[in-house]
Amino acid sequence: MILLLGTTGLLGGPVLRGLLERKLEVRAFTRGSSNWKNASVSDLRRRGVEIVLADVNDTDKLRSAMQGCQTVINLVGTFHETGNNTFEAVHLDTVREIISNAKEFGVQRIVHVSCLGASEYSLSEYLRTKWEAEQLIKKTNLYWTILKPSFLFSDKCTLIDWLKPLLKCPFFMPIPGSGVNEVQPVYADDVAQLMIDCIYDRSSVGKVLELGGPKIYAMADLMELLRAELKIAGPAVPVPQGALEFFIKTMTKIGGPSNKIVELLPLLTTDSVAVENALEHHPGIQFVSLEDRLSKILPRI
Repeated sequence: MILLLGTTGLLGGPVLRGLLERKLEVRAFTRGSSNWKNASVSDLRRRGVEIVLADVNDTDKLRSAMQGCQTVINLVGTFHETGNNTFEAVHLDTVREIISNAKEFGVQRIVHVSCLGASEYSLSEYLRTKWEAEQLIKKTNLYWTILKPSFLFSDKCTLIDWLKPLLKCPFFMPIPGSGVNEVQPVYADDVAQLMIDCIYDRSSVGKVLELGGPKIYAMADLMELLRAELKIAGPAVPVPQGALEFFIKTMTKIGGPSNKIVELLPLLTTDSVAVENALEHHPGIQFVSLEDRLSKILPRI
C-alpha cells in the first residue's frame, strides 16, 4: 500500500493517475477541496483508492493512515501560512511525524518532494523549511529519494498566477529585483512519471534528483514573453524588492491586487534551475515546455 500525501495539488493529480494506471494500491490523504466532494470521492473509492479526508496536522489521522503502508509519497507543501498551517507545521512537523512512526508501521520507503532553490540561508521561510525537511529525511534509515523540481505547470502554472498582478500592471511591468535570476518550469506529468518510476527503483535510493523543463528563462525574459503573449503594452522595469513591496501594498490599498505576492517575492528572485536534470535522459518523459502550454494556461489568469 502506498500512502499519498498532498493529493489535490498540481502534482498530486498526475501522480494519483499514474499510480492507478499501474494498478498500485493507494491510500490518498487530503484536506479535500471542491474537486474532492461527492462524485469524485465516490469514483476514486470505486476504483479502489482509500480516501482519508483530514488535515495533515491531524497527527492521529496521519498515524492511522500510515498503518499498513510500505511507501509514503509526500507532496505536502504550502506557499502561504494560514492558521495552524505554518511553514514549520506543514513542511517540518509532517516529515517528523512520518519519520517517528515509520518503524512502528512498517514504512520503509519515502519519496519526498522539495524544490529547487531550497536553502539554509534563504530569505524565504518557505525555502528554508523545505531545506530543513530534506536534512531530516537524509538522516533517517529509510529508503529515501528527494525530488527537487522547478516551478510546476500543467494546464495552469502557479508561477504565472503569482506574476499576474505584475504582468497586468497598467502603467509598466515591475520585474522583481534584477530579473536575472533563472527559472526552469517543469511539466507536472513528467515529474509524476519519474516519481512513480522511482518507487521501486533501487538506484534512486539515497539520491536527490533535480528536475527542470527543457528551457531555462531569466525571470525578466519570461515576464516579457508572458506580457507579449497577453498583448499588454508598456515598459518592463526592474524594481528592488523593498520598493516593489511598497508599490504592491500601495496598489492594494487603492483597490489593486492582493498583497499576498509580497510574501512570495523572495521566491521570485531566487534561481530555480537544475544543475543535473534527472529528466533529461529518463525514458518516456514528454519534456513538454512551458511555451507549449501557454495557450491553455494564459486564458485562466
